[in-house]
This record gives sequence, C-alpha cells and structure tokens, in this order.
Amino acid sequence: MKTQNFKTITLLLVVFLTSTSMNLMAQDEQERPRRQGPDAKALADKRLKIPDLTDAQSEQIKKIRVKAQQQTLPIKNTMREKRARLTTLSTTEKANMNEINKVVEEIGDLQTQLMKHRETSRQEIRALLNDEQRVFFDSHMQRRHRGKHQKHRRG
Repeated sequence: MKTQNFKTITLLLVVFLTSTSMNLMAQDEQERPRRQGPDAKALADKRLKIPDLTDAQSEQIKKIRVKAQQQTLPIKNTMREKRARLTTLSTTEKANMNEINKVVEEIGDLQTQLMKHRETSRQEIRALLNDEQRVFFDSHMQRRHRGKHQKHRRG
C-alpha cells in the first residue's frame, strides 16, 4: 500500500513539474521577439531607441556594428577555445599551475582586445549623434551593461 501511494505521488509530481516546465517554455517563446522576416529592421530600430535617428545615421551605425562583429568574432572564438583549454587544464589529476596561469593571462589579453574594439565602435557611433542623441545613447548603454551584470549575479 505504501509503495503504491509513493508511486502515485511520484507520478503526480512528475506530471506537475513537466506541465509547469512546458508552460514556462511557451511563455518564453511568446515573449522572445522574432528576428526573421519583414519586421527584422523594425526590431533592430526598436532595440536602438535613439530619438530622432535619421536613416543615414541608422545605416552608418549598422555598418559600424557589422565591422565590429567581423573584427571581434575571431577573438571571441579564440577566447572560447582558451576557456575550454582552461577547463581541461584545471580538471586534470595534477593541475599544472604554470599552464593554467598562462591560459588565464591569454584570456585576459583577449578580453582587453574585445573591450578596445567595443569602445572604438561605441565612440564611432557617438561621433555620428547630436548632443541629445548622445546623452540618450550614453545613458542607455549604462543601463544595458548594468542589467547584464545583475543577470550574471543572480544565477
């Protein structure tokens, strides 16, 4: 009798957790904007939210961002490889601290390169904007970065 009650409770718990999980995934899908189709440009413009942005400014910003992505993609890929290498080195039976420290320094150098590229792009975008747009852009970027750091702290 106890075994049957235990099985019933376990089955109900599994059904409940599964349905809750599926419901949360469905809500997430509804909230996530689609990046394909004719509304892709509208979503990109909405993401910027810079007031009174002209079409010329928007096109120049897009070019700056594409150039930045082309420059940073190889750096990001190398950084992922270095992080995988660091994981491998740090989980071996006898960790070689000299090798670990070397990879950590290489990752730091790559992060420095990424930050330099990001700041260069940011300054190029700022140069395109008028005073009102620049103030908005600067405050928007600060809020965006603050949100990223808070997200990482939670989980």
